[in-house]
Amino acid sequence: MLTVVATGALVLHTRVAGTAAHASLQAGMDFSAVRLQLMVDAAAALVVLGLVMILGFVKPRGATPWAAQPVS
Repeated sequence: MLTVVATGALVLHTRVAGTAAHASLQAGMDFSAVRLQLMVDAAAALVVLGLVMILGFVKPRGATPWAAQPVS
């Protein structure tokens, strides 16, 4: 679930960044606040994706409470 949300945020902000860059070139307006917000949001999404990657590699030792119980 974390991967889906973070990937969606990255895709959304990529489109917004492209639109803001295109508008700044044509209108000559200052988009520094938008640029900063996009960088912070993208960094947060990348942190979440990194956390998901780490959680995918780190496994608990032994059986967990969710492990299949042997049928007696």
